Amino acid sequence: MKKIIQILFICFLAVVIGFSLSGCGSVGGIDEGDDGDGGDGGEDPAPQPSFNFTGTVYGQNGSPFGGVGVYVFSPDYTATTNASGIFALNIAAGEHVLLTSRPGYLDSYQIFNLPEGGSESQPVLLLDAPVTPVNVLAATGTTTPIVSNSVDDSTATLSIPAQNPASFAVNGQTRSSESISLINVDLNAPLPVPLPSPATLAPENVVIGGKQAPVSLVSIQPALLNMNTAATLDMPNPVGIGVTRILRFDPETHRWQPVVNTAGTTAPILQGGVYGIFYEEQRIGSIRGSAAPGSVIWIAGEMVEVGADGTFFFN
Repeated sequence: MKKIIQILFICFLAVVIGFSLSGCGSVGGIDEGDDGDGGDGGEDPAPQPSFNFTGTVYGQNGSPFGGVGVYVFSPDYTATTNASGIFALNIAAGEHVLLTSRPGYLDSYQIFNLPEGGSESQPVLLLDAPVTPVNVLAATGTTTPIVSNSVDDSTATLSIPAQNPASFAVNGQTRSSESISLINVDLNAPLPVPLPSPATLAPENVVIGGKQAPVSLVSIQPALLNMNTAATLDMPNPVGIGVTRILRFDPETHRWQPVVNTAGTTAPILQGGVYGIFYEEQRIGSIRGSAAPGSVIWIAGEMVEVGADGTFFFN
């Protein structure tokens, strides 16, 4: 009889413990039998956003680069890369310019087309900037011109007067001072911007049928800098060609635009961004010019070697 009572007592304890366990609910936020996706009886998890434009930004060493500002025009979209160098945006279909920017590095511009209902992924390479930014007070401007790094023994200079009103605007934000860089782009390295061509020039500005080889390129950063009073930019001209105009790449319109009131290599400017002087001929189909003897230049995506007399011809 005693043994039967012990057995009945053990069975009673098992039933009580079973009910207790079934009433414990979830452990660690996941219900028993839940596969982690929310389970039965709870609210469905919020849907993950879908992105149609993504990319990864890399440094010169090939490592992903976090903390990089990503801007897409137009209309305007912004993002910042995560620790893995990845950015993701949901943007409208059409042609856009992708601008990637980080202090201490050369701004990069890319043109891409996003088809209706499609998606796009862009890898981006950021090159080290060979200059240290100069902090400029809007109320006083630069006491001496900002001088770029030297390429082929040539430099660019930028003189910024006192601003009236005494402020700069960067990406729509008003600032009393700004760190400004003037970078003379090395044309033997990957270029940070698409070259002028019928696709990147307004029809009235096209003077040749293909891409135009740069004589010099400079990048004024921040790219989205706007000034109230015009600064004076003096472009380098290492080969000494006759300069008839200076072009600026406008990310808003996705086109190279002539800078007005250009006098040779000097121009008044109100904006940051990339400015360039290019080999240009009014005759369609051929380009003649001069450069350092034995050097190599790129015209319309093709390599042209400069002769021993310092001249070249491309047809």
